[in-house]
Amino acid sequence: MTLTAVMTTDRERELIRKVTELVAWRAREERETAERDSARSAQAKADFEGQRNQETATFERDHGALVAEYREARESILFKYESDGYALSQQEETLVDKVTAKHNEALEDAKTLWQHRHQEIQVAFKDQEGLPQKEFVQYKHQCDGSLAEVDGLEAQAQGIVRRRCEWPASTAAATAPPPGLSRIECSERAVAAIVRIRETLHKIEQSPAARFIEDGWPFLIFLFTLVAAGLAAFCLWGKFHWGILAAGGVLVPIIVAIASRQIARPFARSQTQRLIPDLQQAIVQARVELATTTLAARTEAERKYRQMVEKRDRDVASAKNQWKETRHSLRDAHQDRLSKIAEDFSRKRQAIEDINERQLAAVEAKYPHRIQKFEQDFERKMLDVGETYRMKRIASKQQSEQEWNELAATWSAGLAEFQAGVDQMNEFCDAHFPAWQKDGSAEWPAPNGSIPAIRFGRFDFNLSTLPGGLPTSKDLAVPRVEFEIPAILSYPERPSLLLETEGEGRDAATLVIQNMMLRLLTSLPPGKVRFTIIDPVGLGQNFSAFMHLADFDERLVTNRIWTESNHINQRLTDLTEHMENVIQKYLRNEFASIQQYNEHAGEVAEPFQILVVANFPANFSDEAARRLVSIAASGARCGVYTLISTDEKLTVPRNFDLADLESQAAT
Repeated sequence: MTLTAVMTTDRERELIRKVTELVAWRAREERETAERDSARSAQAKADFEGQRNQETATFERDHGALVAEYREARESILFKYESDGYALSQQEETLVDKVTAKHNEALEDAKTLWQHRHQEIQVAFKDQEGLPQKEFVQYKHQCDGSLAEVDGLEAQAQGIVRRRCEWPASTAAATAPPPGLSRIECSERAVAAIVRIRETLHKIEQSPAARFIEDGWPFLIFLFTLVAAGLAAFCLWGKFHWGILAAGGVLVPIIVAIASRQIARPFARSQTQRLIPDLQQAIVQARVELATTTLAARTEAERKYRQMVEKRDRDVASAKNQWKETRHSLRDAHQDRLSKIAEDFSRKRQAIEDINERQLAAVEAKYPHRIQKFEQDFERKMLDVGETYRMKRIASKQQSEQEWNELAATWSAGLAEFQAGVDQMNEFCDAHFPAWQKDGSAEWPAPNGSIPAIRFGRFDFNLSTLPGGLPTSKDLAVPRVEFEIPAILSYPERPSLLLETEGEGRDAATLVIQNMMLRLLTSLPPGKVRFTIIDPVGLGQNFSAFMHLADFDERLVTNRIWTESNHINQRLTDLTEHMENVIQKYLRNEFASIQQYNEHAGEVAEPFQILVVANFPANFSDEAARRLVSIAASGARCGVYTLISTDEKLTVPRNFDLADLESQAAT
């Protein structure tokens, strides 16, 4: 195969198509070979199982009859044993249930009696529980009334005393009652203290001097003296001046009354003040006695309540102990009855077991030996059937190995062909398109002719990504699964490139186009490639480095990088006119492509025109888009190739279909 035929895009597709078909064929053959092997194995297994089943059926029938006879004899004996044992168990269970029922009944009666006794104790306690507190509250009300009485007597005394003198501040100190007094004794002491208050108050009220003043005796003296003075004035009328008699008759009674009151007042104060300390002492003592009485009543109520609680707890504990003793007594009696029943029935059960063991021993001496011999004969027959099946499996395995070997040979040859084709293309590309760091070396020779293809990248091809790509059998495993296939543009079959991008992919597409432009410059003879660069979005920045070519020949980059819509349309028009000129002037009907013409023309070969478009359809009018499609469709024959990147976020012109460009380029 010639180099030109090897380095084409169609050749790459053919290699991939063949290896894909090879993988599909291998997967199908691998599956069908396994299925044929499974079918042969299944048939051999079916024959084996048929014969085995037949022998097994005969064995199972005869063996089953013998085993059934053996089992029936055993079961008859066991049934008799179980029946007798069950009847005995029923008798024992009935007797135990009867005894247990009586025990439970007696236990329930004892429990009911204990519950009733416990309830009676609680009810009696509840009925009497509030009495101590009730008595205390009633008695406290009485004490509060007595205390109010003491307060009233004190107020009464203060009213009487304040008419005679000042009520002095009390300095009296109560005598503490002796400890351990009962409520009644404290109550008697409080009553005695109140009586002393009344007696002392009565003495204060009945003091002579105070009664003289408070009962109005000075006023009565005034009246009596006034009457006596009037009688004297009547008798002395005419002897003295009437004014003197009148003044004496009025003044003398007044003076006598006032003098009597003033004379009695100090005596009343003195008598009252002597009794006030006794009264204050009695009041303080009465209050202390009342407080002591209230405290004693509270203490007595608490004591009575504690006594009631203790009595309740004693009664409950006594009833509980009685219930516990009764329960234990009933339990012990019940256990004794059950033990006697168990011993009796254990003896009866042992007699039944002795009979059963003797009968079973007779059956075991008769049947197991016959059954064992029958089973040994069956095992020998099954070994013969198994050996026949094994020989058929060996023959089937040999046939399967032959089929697998043929499959492996075809699979290996196909993969070798694919790998050789890929390696041949990579060797060509590595030789003609070295890494860029090597291109500047002095040994690099300038190209002097056309080239069938140019590599602009690589793509990975992995067999595992194909349906059934990797064999399931280890015998078909391949040493190499991943392949690196060059991404090329072949001339003139598919010389154009279309990169569809968006977002950050636009910068990557620009780098790919730059790489392709450099490959064109370094792979074709000097001066035989000319670029028309359109970069409306980057404003020429993306390809500014290529403008250095204009320093040698402006035609290499058509003077500048084009960004405006009208300039773009004009440059496409120029390329269209160039294509018309090539077809009419150079190709005519003599040459199929510009490559054939250049081979014939030699040194006057026509240069290749490369149209570079970044971020299509930016700044492309409807007319420019139509011209671009026309150039992509007809330019390859005329030596006009396109390197285009698109921005999928931009809106395409009207009546434009991107598929028109995709069909003419490597996409």
